[in-house]
Amino acid sequence: MAIVKKTKTAQETWEEAQIWHKERNGIRCDLCAVNCFLSKDKVGVCGMRKNVGNSMVTSNGALKAMVVDTVEKRPLFHFHPGAKSLSISGDAPDNWRIEHDRLPKVGRSMTPEQVVKMAEKEGVEVISYTYGEPSLFFEYMAKVAKLAHRSSIKNVLSTTGVISEEAIKRVAKYIDAAVVNFKASGNPEFMASHQVIKSPEPIFDALKQLKKQRVHLEITNTIIPQIGDNVESCTKLAEHIVAELAPTVPFHLLQFHPTVEKFSDLPFTPMSTLEACAKEANRAGLRYVYIGNMIEPNDAENTFCYNCRELLIQRVSGNLKKNVMQKDRCSGCGVRIDVVI
Repeated sequence: MAIVKKTKTAQETWEEAQIWHKERNGIRCDLCAVNCFLSKDKVGVCGMRKNVGNSMVTSNGALKAMVVDTVEKRPLFHFHPGAKSLSISGDAPDNWRIEHDRLPKVGRSMTPEQVVKMAEKEGVEVISYTYGEPSLFFEYMAKVAKLAHRSSIKNVLSTTGVISEEAIKRVAKYIDAAVVNFKASGNPEFMASHQVIKSPEPIFDALKQLKKQRVHLEITNTIIPQIGDNVESCTKLAEHIVAELAPTVPFHLLQFHPTVEKFSDLPFTPMSTLEACAKEANRAGLRYVYIGNMIEPNDAENTFCYNCRELLIQRVSGNLKKNVMQKDRCSGCGVRIDVVI
């Protein structure tokens, strides 16, 4: 993993925001599922959007992280395997962090043009918006994504799924793939106690809108021991993906690591729990089920042909080791595999 060298962090400033409307005595943010109402001088729960003079402004502070890695680290297993990615993030409060990534502490002030130039210099094929919820720096992300497409660089969104359908429509033409991250299988009781949005329904709405916009989709589900490891909940999520999206959507079951302060007393997710969830996800009809974010390598990161069970793509700890596919076809039986090449 190559980390771009650290520079001074820019002083936070504010600029005009998108996706909001005026209401009596204030304004309403339409960017995410929280839909904050902001009276004069109030800031949204994200800490990034503010009512100034009855108009919405957003923080355009420095990037929090910039890392050169691969799309498998997002994790994307069925989108340009082995592609080199420039992964970036704005600052984000802990409640909005994509927790299965270890956030590198790199602050950097860069314009969207400079980000794309950096991507070109590094020879990457993809820019990934990740680590923190990318809708928090939506305007910046949209500018980078538009410029990236002009340079034939693809864009990947790694999101908790709180982003609104309107926001997805606004940026979809520049987004090529999305990883939507669930925790505890989107169990409503867990979400009500521990997450910014209290129901999985807005996430399902975002997923359907991404599918409608023909964005390549993959889904992760962090299984949290003791408070979010119910196999039945995982089965329901898998069944929902099959019924509402497609059985071909890759489904990543992620091991929980006790690095988050409020859950630091919990253990790592046992492999037996992850295997039980994977078994039920397969039974629900999902064609590609993976187990990832593991400390020890395991075969559950590999892609097999669903028809003849030939080993097609081998991965170790999220790193591509071997790919024997013939374009998007199985090298054994020739059946088409649901991988974007």
